Amino acid sequence: MRFTDMKKIFSGFSDNIGDVAYVLRQFRHAKYGGRYIILRIFAAVFESLFPIIFMIMPGLIINELSGERRVSVLTVYVSILCFSPLLNHLKDMTIGSYTDRISGRLKRLFEIRLHEYVSDMEYSSYESPEIAVQLSRILNYAPNAPIDMVNYLLGMLRAVIGVVSVISVIAILSPFVVILLVLIVIINAVANKKIGVIVHDRNRAHDDKNRFLWSEFDNLSNPQNSKELRLFGLKDYFIGRYSAIVTELDDCLHENNVYIKRLRSITVITSVLQQLFLYAFSIVRVIGGGLTIGSMTIFMSAGNQLAGSLNAITSSYLAIADYCLNIKEIQVFMKMPTMKDNSGAKKPELRYDSVIEFLDVSFKYPGSDVYAIKDLNLKILLGQKLCIVGKNGSGKSTFIKLLTMLYFPTDGEILLDGINIRNFDRFEYIKLFAPVFQDYSKYRMSLIDNIALENMPDGDRVMSSVMKSGLSSLIPKLKNGLDTYVGKQVYEDGFEPSGGEGQKIAIARALYHDRPIYLLDEPTAALDPAAEYEIYNSFTHIITDRTAVFITHRMSAVQLADKVAVFDDGHVAEYGTHAELYAKGGIYTEMFDKQARFYRDKPSESDGDEECD
Repeated sequence: MRFTDMKKIFSGFSDNIGDVAYVLRQFRHAKYGGRYIILRIFAAVFESLFPIIFMIMPGLIINELSGERRVSVLTVYVSILCFSPLLNHLKDMTIGSYTDRISGRLKRLFEIRLHEYVSDMEYSSYESPEIAVQLSRILNYAPNAPIDMVNYLLGMLRAVIGVVSVISVIAILSPFVVILLVLIVIINAVANKKIGVIVHDRNRAHDDKNRFLWSEFDNLSNPQNSKELRLFGLKDYFIGRYSAIVTELDDCLHENNVYIKRLRSITVITSVLQQLFLYAFSIVRVIGGGLTIGSMTIFMSAGNQLAGSLNAITSSYLAIADYCLNIKEIQVFMKMPTMKDNSGAKKPELRYDSVIEFLDVSFKYPGSDVYAIKDLNLKILLGQKLCIVGKNGSGKSTFIKLLTMLYFPTDGEILLDGINIRNFDRFEYIKLFAPVFQDYSKYRMSLIDNIALENMPDGDRVMSSVMKSGLSSLIPKLKNGLDTYVGKQVYEDGFEPSGGEGQKIAIARALYHDRPIYLLDEPTAALDPAAEYEIYNSFTHIITDRTAVFITHRMSAVQLADKVAVFDDGHVAEYGTHAELYAKGGIYTEMFDKQARFYRDKPSESDGDEECD
């Protein structure tokens, strides 16, 4: 056994103590957390006594039967042996049931804490594939991490008590046996350490493959894909892609399992040698008259229990060390910047003449060398209806993300009444906006809750929003009206809104919350041009006293706006009213004429490239 192998077993011990302390601190800030720890420790100590009873009592009974055969003594020994399981069961019925209940509550509390943190993370984190994989992994194990760590620690505590209780019995008979058993445990610990490191490293290496696996699984199982899958005959194509990844993963798992089983052969061999030695040693001592039959039973049981307890100690430590890798990941993850970290303290206050100004703003997405926005200058006046048009990739949606502080400019400033918006409390600043996105959120809850998104919806405001958004004709068709669930995952009588219905729900949601500035990022993309114009026309009349920023790839709504900004390559190429820009004969004129010709002429008469984004 090399010293380096011993050193590897307990490498990073101080770091592990810090990780364990981090986990245990979670209980200190949780209701019932301290009580849970105390009761679990008491139960662990209580449970550790039973192996000692089952180790000693059979041998004492045999010795008594081989000797004086006192009925009173035998009665006590048998009673202790027989009633111990009953006491353990009573412990499970009382303390066990209570701690199980607290455990469930604590897991939910830890889960809620994690989701609260994730909900406050910077939006940029959600758009990073690496962080998305990490988040998926952490959400899988983090809520259970404190409880799991306590279980590992209590397992070690029980094992330590077991070692202390039996080592004196074995040492009296033969100190050499203790040394031999410790040596066997060290050999097993080295093998288990290597197994743990291999499993952890290879599991991390499989994360990317698993991500692709679930992507292909979603391609096959997502109901939204079911029509195209059938009409394009894509079954064999997608099953082939899925099967290829599954085969690759299965091969990797098989390779891991073969390697692990080879390493575990070491523990099997040492176990066989241990049993051979204990039996040989005991039989020789009994034949020589140095050990009674009952004492041999105690010795054999103690030897096995000592080896088992020592193995449990090292296994528990290695499990803790391995789990601490997850804890370290949680700690690093929980240090990611949140909206609270990048928030000012000033409360934004809008005046009748307030102005939001983009001043020489440039922006690159994290990890990109290309500017999505470059030297952009634009003012939004309170009460103004501004329409933003432009090609794909011209920076329109990025503009909205910067306006709402989902991202911060790489260069330049965004000002509200001359004050950099970074000086404002982000949560208060965000309350200025009522967004409607093309990729609107469709929540698995009732329609009324989808609109209100609050615990006590105002019925009158909901109905007003429904009427204004054009949803009123849908409600009578639904079995439970506004209480009908969106989606069929919860209730079979739920409904799946069409693209147009979904966008009207998103518009109703914005109208319900009625904030000073409305942001409509392609909200009518799923509607036909006539319906789009009707929605925009109705919307502009509804929010006459509100500011609105429209982003659209269709030109039917631009004449409803006070001003139009034409984005090109991340900056404002043209700005003015519809009439001013059309008379200019520039980018805007070309976009407007192409789209008008597409809707007016026959398909054969159009010159392609009909719609501009």
